[in-house]
Amino acid sequence: MRRRASRLPDARPDLTSMIDVVFLLLIFFLCTMQFRVLEGRLETELPDEGGPSPATPEVVRLYEPLDLHVRRAGDAPRVRVGLGAEHTLAALPGVLARLTDDGLAPTVPVRVHALDGTTYGDVVPVLDACLGAGLVTLHFAGPR
Repeated sequence: MRRRASRLPDARPDLTSMIDVVFLLLIFFLCTMQFRVLEGRLETELPDEGGPSPATPEVVRLYEPLDLHVRRAGDAPRVRVGLGAEHTLAALPGVLARLTDDGLAPTVPVRVHALDGTTYGDVVPVLDACLGAGLVTLHFAGPR
């Protein structure tokens, strides 16, 4: 007995809808992509015609961050400003205000070091004191 060849059409899937979905996903990801932005700018004053740089004290101070070391001493946190003495949270706004009155520029970065045993509740008043003194460039120092 001889078999008859079937006359069924070739089965080909319709890829139109799948291509539409792929292009929609491609457009979605292109529209929602965010490029990485650098955290800050390096502000410099370049010399004219190879002469010495007219560096002002403000430009030099941009690279010297003010370190605030926050540590827990008993019941209350203490803050050491730079290499100086430790202060209470109540005295910190006055100390920072004196520093800004003495010429500390508001663009000087402030690094907050939260030492062992320090909680978030200890660090937040320090940040508030910095913002109250006009110091707006705040960074957190990582572990050593």
